Amino acid sequence: MEQLIGIKGQSFSSHADWVNRATEKLTRHPEYNNTEHNGPASGWRGYHFTAMCFDQKGRRCRNGSDFDRATKDGSYPIWWVWPDQIAALIIEAKSVRSEKMKQLIALKRLAEIVEDDGFPSDLTGPEMGFHDTSAAVIYDSFSGSMGAALSLHQRALGKMSQYSIVTDPTCGRVTVTFWPDGLSSGRGHSGAAWFDGNPARAWLLAIVRAKISVLEDE
Repeated sequence: MEQLIGIKGQSFSSHADWVNRATEKLTRHPEYNNTEHNGPASGWRGYHFTAMCFDQKGRRCRNGSDFDRATKDGSYPIWWVWPDQIAALIIEAKSVRSEKMKQLIALKRLAEIVEDDGFPSDLTGPEMGFHDTSAAVIYDSFSGSMGAALSLHQRALGKMSQYSIVTDPTCGRVTVTFWPDGLSSGRGHSGAAWFDGNPARAWLLAIVRAKISVLEDE
């Protein structure tokens, strides 16, 4: 399972890590002010400003029992966020979601056009999530270059993937499988396409379908 840490560098890897570093890390903000535990029992004690901790199941962790629970059900790392970081975190998440949606739309459009034996002249590699990949490589794959298709596969899916090309006297099939979280996760995404005379184009289509599967699952 992919681990979520909202703010880089703000997490506890285990219960022992929390015990050893919590006092230092969760009180270091210059505006830190815990009105729930500090000061007199009544009266104004200033604005409450403390970090909020969450485990990998999205549960709020407020005390030792919550951190113990995370140990028992394997919900570490636990990450924390300060109140003045929340707005930026939400904006960033919305931006990432918007970018993924644009990639999904572009990939589906590419697949639809390629299925009809066409190629969109206005789409670029980065627009579809194929970073460091030019439109020329994608077009060469469409046109029949197995070398270009292999290059696209390696750039788009990386090492955590495999492919197979199976042919018989009448037709062939290309299948690719991609494990974004590593082989040990068991969570794979596959894409496949049939071909008759152009295995590179089918390979391109299989890669696109695997990428679509990944984005739709996120």
